[in-house]
Amino acid sequence: MSPSSDNLSPFLKDLKDFLVNGLVKDLFHAEYNLHIYEKIASRKLAIENLSSEEINLLAYIQNSANIKLMLALSRLYDKPNNRFPTRCILSFLKMINKHKDEFSKVEQYIITKETLERYDCLPELINAVTSDDPSLFPFMYYSYYYSKYQTTSIQQNLDTLKVLRDKFIAHNESYDIDTIAVLKEQGFFYLINFAKEIISVAGIAFFSIGFSGSSKYLLSEDAYLKTCFVDNLLEKLLD
Repeated sequence: MSPSSDNLSPFLKDLKDFLVNGLVKDLFHAEYNLHIYEKIASRKLAIENLSSEEINLLAYIQNSANIKLMLALSRLYDKPNNRFPTRCILSFLKMINKHKDEFSKVEQYIITKETLERYDCLPELINAVTSDDPSLFPFMYYSYYYSKYQTTSIQQNLDTLKVLRDKFIAHNESYDIDTIAVLKEQGFFYLINFAKEIISVAGIAFFSIGFSGSSKYLLSEDAYLKTCFVDNLLEKLLD
């Protein structure tokens, strides 16, 4: 059961709002637009037989989804800026570390441990869940995910995302369509899944909010179902 916002300290209220109305929303938009892009891409050969007007319509929808996908991921993986604060993952982690002494013990410790084990987290992080020191788990959470954020696998995908964002959105430059395809097939999923892990652990550990169950992120299905309009449109056009 999620703790009432009325029972939270001002800091925890801000952190919960940061999580729910910042990271969770951007992750949802990223998945939602990725599904739109992929559904249209999967019918590429059939779409080529449509009229030019119909092809242009689908291209517009797909390109719009592509831009919104990149922007959502760019917000999630933005760099903290004291002058212009953003609700990004790094700011979230640093916020937790800065206020680690303001946390209480983890209430849903069994589910939190199960969530961490599902993501193959380090034993030190899992053991910190039931520590008598309430500040230990927030500190270990920050340390673990901040370190993971700096790994080559994350940074290489972020570098590619930045290049694509700059070329495709910010500037009218040419870009390699194969590079975009590779990033969508591999990098986007990697960045999305990493965000799911950070959100799932924080949600259950700090606010008793279950964003994931068994082996899936619960809001992923909602993001997919909301793209049914693409299936209906394609069915009408390709019938």
